[in-house]
Amino acid sequence: MALAGNVALVTGSSRQMGRVIALALAAQGANVVINGVTDQAAIDSTVAEAHALGVKAIGVKADVRDRDAVDAMVAQAAAELGGPVDILVNCP
Repeated sequence: MALAGNVALVTGSSRQMGRVIALALAAQGANVVINGVTDQAAIDSTVAEAHALGVKAIGVKADVRDRDAVDAMVAQAAAELGGPVDILVNCP
């Protein structure tokens, strides 16, 4: 697992390309933050898929256009996933 111990935050990862990227990072051992802005069920589903790959994952519903929301998401990632964000992928 090449990315074991890393924390990855993938915006827009509750669906489409962001989801695929987040799950690929999880498959390589990265703990992941699943982010979306509207669909909590999609966030939860993707978190469950990441957990099934054997990594830690959290879901955060946040609008990345809101700086305070992003700051809170990054702080939550560090607190719950064991370290600062090592990998950031921004997907629309």
